[in-house]
Amino acid sequence: MRKILTTLTVAPFLLASALTVAGGPIDWRDYDNDGNKKLTIEEFSQLRITQYAKFDRNSDGIWSRKEFVKRSNNMTMARTDALRKKFNKWDANDDAELNSEEVAKLIAGNFRWLDKNKSRSLSLKEMPKRF
Repeated sequence: MRKILTTLTVAPFLLASALTVAGGPIDWRDYDNDGNKKLTIEEFSQLRITQYAKFDRNSDGIWSRKEFVKRSNNMTMARTDALRKKFNKWDANDDAELNSEEVAKLIAGNFRWLDKNKSRSLSLKEMPKRF
């Protein structure tokens, strides 16, 4: 898959998403900009960045390991040790923070993992109910 997200394309979303995240659940259908019931990598990236912005508890535009591991009460799908392990895997430069390049890679990896039929879009069937 070609590299679609770069540091320059992710960074503006980090700040914008951090400023606009509400407390309610995020519905992936809201990110289906063309209404075709599928998400492209760009649409999926916007969704994930908005979701990840909730982890930036101090709104500094950086996701620290501590922020990532400390989930809100409604985010109980993963144990703390599993979250810490995921974070460490994604933190390529081992600085205890996820930078925009690392976030772009993890989003692209999420997309590839979900895109079971390799169509370069995520259909309703491919999207988990709770994501």
